[in-house]
Amino acid sequence: MTTAVDILVVGAGTTGLSLALQAHDHGARVRVVERRPEPFRPSCALILHPRTLEVLRPLGVTDALLELADTAPTAHLHLGSRVAETGLADLALPDTAFPHFCH
Repeated sequence: MTTAVDILVVGAGTTGLSLALQAHDHGARVRVVERRPEPFRPSCALILHPRTLEVLRPLGVTDALLELADTAPTAHLHLGSRVAETGLADLALPDTAFPHFCH
């Protein structure tokens, strides 16, 4: 038995799942297919940018994301044999509701 869908989303990555959420939010029957049998780790989306959070806000998921997020992440930059640690919280953006990167 098959269930009718309005939209078939191929790929359960960040873009595919965001599209599926938006389509579902607009009343579409959505099916997501992914070729990998298990979730891919590590995620390709290691940092959420402020604009991404703004786009996700209408879907009602930003509060849940921010509860789990580190809003003051650090990055280790490898320059040959040297490693420099930098705080991404220092890159705050004042013109957005989400003025920080999230990890």
